[in-house]
Amino acid sequence: MEDRETRRRIAERYVTSARLVLLWERVWLAMWPGIGIVGVGMIVALLGLFAIIPGYVHAVLLVILFASAGYFFWSTFSTIRGPGWAEGARRVERDSDLPNRPITEGTDNVAAGKGDPFAERLWRSHIVRLLASAQKLTLRFPKPNMASRDRRGLRFAVLAGVIIGFVVAGPRSGERLMSGLLPVFAEGIDNSVFVAWVAPPAYTQLPPRSLTDSIVMNKDDVIPAPINSTLVMRLRGTSNEPEIDVRPVPKGGQPTFTKGDAGFEAKVDISTPSRVSVRLGSRSYGDWRFDIIPDKPPTGAFTEEPGKKGYRRESVLLLERRPLKSGKQVVTLIVDKVPKFVGVDPYNMRIDRNSDDNLTPVRIE
Repeated sequence: MEDRETRRRIAERYVTSARLVLLWERVWLAMWPGIGIVGVGMIVALLGLFAIIPGYVHAVLLVILFASAGYFFWSTFSTIRGPGWAEGARRVERDSDLPNRPITEGTDNVAAGKGDPFAERLWRSHIVRLLASAQKLTLRFPKPNMASRDRRGLRFAVLAGVIIGFVVAGPRSGERLMSGLLPVFAEGIDNSVFVAWVAPPAYTQLPPRSLTDSIVMNKDDVIPAPINSTLVMRLRGTSNEPEIDVRPVPKGGQPTFTKGDAGFEAKVDISTPSRVSVRLGSRSYGDWRFDIIPDKPPTGAFTEEPGKKGYRRESVLLLERRPLKSGKQVVTLIVDKVPKFVGVDPYNMRIDRNSDDNLTPVRIE
């Protein structure tokens, strides 16, 4: 008796689980095509396409996307009804491949007493006993049969597009998705002021170069910059944060603007040939290509060690900039007299882990 009661409870649990599976299949099937429209909007946002169109066009597209998705979600979800106990029992019967078809038999038997609570309880108890008598009950994985609603397989194209969008956006995926929901209108950026300049390393003793001056570019529209220069950008007059795109992408990801009392500011290290663009909505503040000028640290020869007692201006026999590379390299210096010290970056203008080895005494053999 106890074993029969246990099997009855197990059969009831299978029926309850089957009803949940049926409900999930109906809900998932109702997601299309609404979820496809949402996916298209995500693709456009992740690829940064919203950022290159005017704000009013962006807003109109959002209204169309939300209205379309809302309409389809309402039309499909409004027809969903929760599966009844009999439907769950039929699902268990089908998945378990029961040979005696207890659900069909039970439906026939209850036809005479349908509507009578007592008769229906007896019928339900009868069905449970039939299910419990089966050697093994089975409930298979849900099969929402999405192909019946999306015969052309467009859902796979949307899924692939979303995956590609996340790959392209990388760590800025969340930022781009959020920006896709917030159109930037022209009046929010028309009064903005943007300035940018390239600051060479201090040891080059070169002045900063403004990027608003066209003479900074060569004939190929490329801006030459000393290696390890810094691109500094500032924007004020707007509350909207612009977006920076650096190619190739830096190891730490795309740089971002930080907001301060004077507006937005960002810094980009220029250590390799790269392209930097800055946009806010449909407005482009800059699109520059940088070429790297090889490092030319000062190389010198001296009669006295710089910075030490006895060193004077006359102690400098030679001081010039030469391109150097990593590893071993032979440097030839031609001077008027025999130096006592030679070295690279003798005044320690560059950041160096060990500046004591910049100079070396001259040994004559």
